[in-house]
Amino acid sequence: MAFIAVILYWCLDPLLGLRFLLVLLLSGYLNTGLKDFFHTPRPTIEQVWLATPPDGSYAFPSGHTQNAAVLWSYLAGHYRRWPSIAAAIVVIPLVALSRLYLGAHWPADVVGAIAIGIGLVWLALTLYRTWDRRSFSLPLWGQLALGVAVPLILFIVYPKTSQVTGAAAGMITGYALERRYVRFPVHVALWKQVVKVAIGLAVLVALQMLLEDYN
Repeated sequence: MAFIAVILYWCLDPLLGLRFLLVLLLSGYLNTGLKDFFHTPRPTIEQVWLATPPDGSYAFPSGHTQNAAVLWSYLAGHYRRWPSIAAAIVVIPLVALSRLYLGAHWPADVVGAIAIGIGLVWLALTLYRTWDRRSFSLPLWGQLALGVAVPLILFIVYPKTSQVTGAAAGMITGYALERRYVRFPVHVALWKQVVKVAIGLAVLVALQMLLEDYN
């Protein structure tokens, strides 16, 4: 899902990519918190047929289903075109059914995940559109302060979400600095898009490997 956000950022619209990724990260934050809060056990081999080994995390809400709900409902709500709406109507239930088929979740897990994902997207799009209509703007220092302070507070509240809150801080501050000092061209020839994505992904993979070695 983060890969899709990166493609949106690099190749279509940086603001769209940023906003989608923030919703996705907030969804991950809530999903982790709700799993730990409810402590819902996953189905066992005695209860259902399992196609895959049991996951070590709790069951409610389903993370895969919630991610699918966030992605496809966000695209449907943003573009408001029949192809994106049809994709959301088809793909979200299919992902939910696949989690049930694999024996990874109970029906309540996927239904709750869909409700949480779509509800979160609706709230985010409403706030984004209100922000745009009222033409709110922050100076660079305000954007950087907000990009550090909010994720830091969320991390202090729930330290288990360091990856999510760290990614949010990096994305917000990186976007603010890039829009101020770089403003790379987004709409370019196809071959340039391919090169852009290839270089970007290579850098991301290299950084991930370096950080894993460091850890």
